[in-house]
Amino acid sequence: SGSTTQQTYIVYVPDSVKKNYSATKPAPVLFCTHGAGQTAFVFMEATDIKDAAERHGFIAVTYDTPTTADLTDLVPPVKQDCFGLGVAADETRLYVYGQSAGGGAVTNFARDAALVNTFAAFGHTSGTYSNPAATSSTALLPLYVIYGEYDYWPMKFGAVAAGEWRGSTGQSGSTASMQNY
Repeated sequence: SGSTTQQTYIVYVPDSVKKNYSATKPAPVLFCTHGAGQTAFVFMEATDIKDAAERHGFIAVTYDTPTTADLTDLVPPVKQDCFGLGVAADETRLYVYGQSAGGGAVTNFARDAALVNTFAAFGHTSGTYSNPAATSSTALLPLYVIYGEYDYWPMKFGAVAAGEWRGSTGQSGSTASMQNY
């Protein structure tokens, strides 16, 4: 992988990116965090991320590094690999997305001061939440979240205060205010 932590990752550069971007015209990059029980390869092959990358013109990266330290270490070698594939990574358009447990990891990434300064936006589908550490970033940033009918989701719309988190099946958990990210 090129990383000092020996991470597994896959960089996918679709034809639309090769056509519209270059080493001197950087492309956006989406780092995709898989769910529990998946791998970078499974996520790349079992989702429509390659089709989305082709259709919307971004480089897709899947990886097996669900911690903040690993993601921080992953960005430089991915940028180098993109350049080696003939397309520079746009440092102002680096994004991170997660699915399920990977979404929970993304929630924590969105609380990390170093990653808040690295990524332009965060997003997840069906992600888990945990209470933030006292040292978490309080910066306001773009966070796009999607939940399905049978996923855990906020029962009230609008601002969600600490502890106001309830699953659609009546189970509940606890989280900090979503506006605190």
